[in-house]
Amino acid sequence: MKFKQNDAVEIHSLGPSYGDQTFTGKVVGIAVDWGEESGATIWIVECPALAEQIGFTHVTMPQGCLRAV
Repeated sequence: MKFKQNDAVEIHSLGPSYGDQTFTGKVVGIAVDWGEESGATIWIVECPALAEQIGFTHVTMPQGCLRAV
């Protein structure tokens, strides 16, 4: 598995609404497992800076938008 619980990650490439912004977060689980090589695998990430903008404590994020810190 590319990430495991409690791995620190940087969230990037969120599209035009966020421009070049990046956010730091922590992997807390996996929502959809498409395999280690798939950018479509979806992780549950704790990211207060991003989540507060949408009113939640955690977000789901495709693997293609995450990189290890």
